[in-house]
Amino acid sequence: AHVARLEKYGPEFAAAVRSFGFDEMNYYFRGADALSYYCLLRERKPASVVEIGQGSSTRVALAALERNGAETGRAATFVSIDPYTRLLGDELKAEHTQFECIQQPLQQVPVKALLARCQEDALLFVDSSHVYKHGSDVWHLMHQVYPHLPVGCLLHVHDIVLPYPWLKDFYLEQKWFWNEQEMLEAFLAFNQSFQVRLPVHLLHRDSVRVRQTVAAVATALPQRDDGFSFYMERVA
Repeated sequence: AHVARLEKYGPEFAAAVRSFGFDEMNYYFRGADALSYYCLLRERKPASVVEIGQGSSTRVALAALERNGAETGRAATFVSIDPYTRLLGDELKAEHTQFECIQQPLQQVPVKALLARCQEDALLFVDSSHVYKHGSDVWHLMHQVYPHLPVGCLLHVHDIVLPYPWLKDFYLEQKWFWNEQEMLEAFLAFNQSFQVRLPVHLLHRDSVRVRQTVAAVATALPQRDDGFSFYMERVA
């Protein structure tokens, strides 16, 4: 399914995201992550996307949602929540998407209002501080948001390499001593309410066919970038 999705929407990816100022060589959200996100949005055509943490991923989402809206005539809602202003540029003006920025810490956004935007086929895209401690955004999401997501909502968490352990280079070179992956793994253990839908790192690291497809449909993307996106769906 992932290969078919890449083959169908991958060839349009580069031109679409560049029109929204996306740089394939950015440091934060690129390669397999960007391509997978774009193609997944194009395939599912969600009516609503809620983003926690904005940046290059925001540009990818806008590009996909704009294509969807132009094709279907239905404008998706896209809410981007971040305490800081990270996006600048007129290229972010959307014609076929109801785009809204909320410049607040996640913990200050009313949970009921957040969940109301995650109904049915919505996608909740999370790229947080990655640190679980009492009162942090990750703690807030795992205790106040994830357990209450409606059935059918797709959840993305970034910088997750499950089922592999946290990469040694992250500790030794990047000095990223984050614990979100371990907490997410514990959250999913014996949890029948969520099913893994797209473990990007696993597929792009282990599947020769996936890597060959990426090389064929998105030649401008950095190669040997296995991605760090992890998608789950609330099913019960």
